[in-house]
Amino acid sequence: MKQFITFDQLMELTEEQRDRLRDWWEPTEGDMCVDQHGTVINYCEDCFYKGYDYFLTLGFNPLLSIGQCIEFLASKKSLFTGIDFKEESGFWDVYTTQLGIMVASGDELIDALWHCVKEVLRDE
Repeated sequence: MKQFITFDQLMELTEEQRDRLRDWWEPTEGDMCVDQHGTVINYCEDCFYKGYDYFLTLGFNPLLSIGQCIEFLASKKSLFTGIDFKEESGFWDVYTTQLGIMVASGDELIDALWHCVKEVLRDE
């Protein structure tokens, strides 16, 4: 199971949307992040000593995990309502209240969640 969005998925966002996502992000140890060139790092204990602002000046953006996508959607009041796995099709369905009954479906949970995150960022 894919755990994080990819650099290519992150680049589907506009610069303004990436800025809003980065503003929401509160890095913690174990988070994956990427610079503007696609260099991926694991946000670790050493990163805390350099500080969050250091990573912002280098242009790092989060590669959201499944949990972070859920947290993002849940932080947008009344948006995120649930996830369902359809065993017969092997697809994940993600439900929200803002964007309709079922917003996204995919064979990878992170991809379905990412679709919803993009829609929320687009509509903000």
